[in-house]
Amino acid sequence: MAVHSLSLSLDPVTSITMSPVYGEEAVSGLYIDNETGQLYYFDAATGTWYTYAAGLLYPLGLPSWTNSPSPKINVTAGDTIRLNVRFAYRGPERLGEYSIYAAVINNVEASVIQEWSGYTASKYINVPESVEWITCTETLDIQIPTGDPFWGHSGEDGALYFKISRGLNMWFSPGYLNAIHVVALAGEFQQLEITSVTKVS
Repeated sequence: MAVHSLSLSLDPVTSITMSPVYGEEAVSGLYIDNETGQLYYFDAATGTWYTYAAGLLYPLGLPSWTNSPSPKINVTAGDTIRLNVRFAYRGPERLGEYSIYAAVINNVEASVIQEWSGYTASKYINVPESVEWITCTETLDIQIPTGDPFWGHSGEDGALYFKISRGLNMWFSPGYLNAIHVVALAGEFQQLEITSVTKVS
């Protein structure tokens, strides 16, 4: 098993502060950005946000797409991908209130991203008090799963993204294309040996 490293960054972006029109939980329904008044719809079944305009819903995608900052990594079941991520922060000190989440997604620019089941990682982070933008770094380890989640993507290329969230406040990195390749394993054998020889007739 191997650990592969990849460095990603998240530039300063404006918070999307969403509060439910009804209730306080992120359930399917209409939400509003308290700062801009923009309406959004959240589909809890798929975990997808949509912008709402002129009576129509538009999928809320990643801010941009770019190629992976590192050469494509070949991975197999049991390997670990280490993401070195960077982001800018300003605001009050927060201890364990923000979560950082990363996932492997389909390797195609799309308005709605499709995460690969089991190819994710998350943790809570601490940020210091600062009135100026400061650069912070973190690491996230995504373990390549075994079983059906692995075989379901055998031979495929994958992209990556990460996000930082606190409640309904969400900040997204770009999507990073051509980040990993899941090695297609053919049937093979090893450690062949005769363990005993007996007479049966």
